[in-house]
Amino acid sequence: EPNIPQVQFYEMDAPKTLEQKIDALLYGITIDIPPEYDHYGYDIRRYMASAGNMEALNDPKYVREEIRKIEHAQKILMAWRKKVILEAEALEKEIASDADTKRKSMPEFRYNKAKADAFFVEAHSWIENNLELLKVLDAAEGYYTVDEEGYNFEDEQTLHSFTKFYDARQKSLKEMHKYVPFRVMVY
Repeated sequence: EPNIPQVQFYEMDAPKTLEQKIDALLYGITIDIPPEYDHYGYDIRRYMASAGNMEALNDPKYVREEIRKIEHAQKILMAWRKKVILEAEALEKEIASDADTKRKSMPEFRYNKAKADAFFVEAHSWIENNLELLKVLDAAEGYYTVDEEGYNFEDEQTLHSFTKFYDARQKSLKEMHKYVPFRVMVY
């Protein structure tokens, strides 16, 4: 489990050139930046760091606390996505305003925007699958145990739901590992 302490956030200097603005769409996504400047990604990783800790999943209070943290991570992701959408819209207008700039910069802009869009879809899936997995455990409180051998459920339907979200979480986690800043995540 990664140790992701809370940090003091600072503002990065605004990108000055068009190329820097295009690259900035991927800050914290495929371009790793220091934690104190990664306002969104770092906090998402911090809130998600212990979402599937098997040792604590027998504790209903822990499960509910992790659900609360994941819901907070969802809000951060949505705010980040909204910020990138607004930046991309402004950048697209700036690029389109000049034919030469459009010819030179539009392909890279479209590529970076598509990478950012894909990241937000995959991050949403990863967060959502973690949340749904813990909601299954929360609803099954008292009807399951977790030990070194794994999860044990008294109810077949709960086991099926858990397995479905567990498998989906693992697939979405694998997708998140494509993004350098998120490779430290284990759940």
